[in-house]
Amino acid sequence: MARADRVEVRLDLDELFRQMNESVQLQASVRKRATSIAARARRIDASENSGTASITLTEHWMPNGRFVMHVNSDDVEGEFGTSKTARRRTLRRAMGKR
Repeated sequence: MARADRVEVRLDLDELFRQMNESVQLQASVRKRATSIAARARRIDASENSGTASITLTEHWMPNGRFVMHVNSDDVEGEFGTSKTARRRTLRRAMGKR
């Protein structure tokens, strides 16, 4: 192939990554997944801990520009366990296998 027949394509991957993370579709998908994890965590907590934990969702932007949602629980003892409380790992189990 002669040099004149070549086509050079330059992609700005940082710009594509930024555009992708700012898209409504990606953010809606992330929210949907986080909401389903939170709902599953609430069901697990209700069946094993009388629903005493408060499960919340928070939106964050990572330093690299990635959009994320955190699912948080205020039940620290249930998540990690203590000498008096069994470790339930509600959030990890709600996340499922991926």
